[in-house]
Amino acid sequence: MSTARLRVWATVALVVVGASCSSGAETAEPTTTNAATFTTATGLSPTTDRSSVEPTTTAATTSTSAPAPTVAPTTTLAPTTTVASERDCGAMTTGEHAIDVEGVSRTFEVVAPELLSRPASRLAPVVVLFHGFASTAANIIAKTGLGALAPASGVVLVAPQAVGEPTGWHIGQPEFRDGEFTDAVLAQVRASQCIDPDAIWLAGFSAGSAWTGVYGCSHTEGIAGLLMHSGLAPPICPADSTPDIYIVHGVADPVVPFSGGSQTVGTGAVMLQSVPESAAGWASTAGCGADPSTRTVGGRDTITTWTGCHGGRTVMLQAVADLGHFWSGGSEAPGTLNPGCVLVRMLSGADDPVAECAATSVNPGESPTESS
Repeated sequence: MSTARLRVWATVALVVVGASCSSGAETAEPTTTNAATFTTATGLSPTTDRSSVEPTTTAATTSTSAPAPTVAPTTTLAPTTTVASERDCGAMTTGEHAIDVEGVSRTFEVVAPELLSRPASRLAPVVVLFHGFASTAANIIAKTGLGALAPASGVVLVAPQAVGEPTGWHIGQPEFRDGEFTDAVLAQVRASQCIDPDAIWLAGFSAGSAWTGVYGCSHTEGIAGLLMHSGLAPPICPADSTPDIYIVHGVADPVVPFSGGSQTVGTGAVMLQSVPESAAGWASTAGCGADPSTRTVGGRDTITTWTGCHGGRTVMLQAVADLGHFWSGGSEAPGTLNPGCVLVRMLSGADDPVAECAATSVNPGESPTESS
């Protein structure tokens, strides 16, 4: 099949458009209509073509015992103390790391807490963050604020770098080997002794959000949750193994309209569901309860949460009033609730991560409120 034909299929397959470039411009990206169209275009489905993730390898932590001193017979010896060695964090150290993917060098950025390798009471959660169309790993780290938020909460941030001209995540174009690259990045994550293998989230913005949904739903084993911001893939996760889902979208997004409707794709048009309808579809697929709760934050953010899903999972939608095609609470949209903050605070064990993050993003005196 020709490369042009594959690109058309990928265009119809994605529920996503535009990622902010460094200039802040909004660039249109591909869109999709529904799970049936998506499955036909990509070959992925909730029950087939699901690759297994790389096996987790965990090296045992070693310890050394200090030799007992030579003492007089009348001296009482203190108990021998055990000094734990530092963990081998592998590639989970701050900086750029390279991986060879079938002869092509690919890179990913890591931002880790300073004391990650030291013996600690808990292993570190991880957020793997995918940038948008025509963007970079460094750009998404900066614009989301997660470069500072993640390590401050004891969370490791990993940001893979896409390829292509312009850069992007190539759904329906296996020749770019984005799936193998993501497999390899996650293998590096799981090989680290410093990482909690049960606390790995995938997150993304715009095209990176669509890739998060596509890859995450076809590799649900070992993935705790998916955060999809401004580019919602259809609910193709297997019903019995849908991870936690966190959907974020600007109500004023001109690129991926919050209300859905007809959208031009190439020489044709597709019909998009509204974001609330799509989110309800994710909740239905995951077997969640029919009556979600609603919480408002600072007058702009409305959070709808479905519980009672398979495996105790939750599906959450954060709708942000007056927000365009930008990361909420990031450098281009200050004053709104940052879902990156909510996620890393949740992973760090905060009792109410929304309230904690709202305190730094909404106006003084405006506190979160809840209703059913």
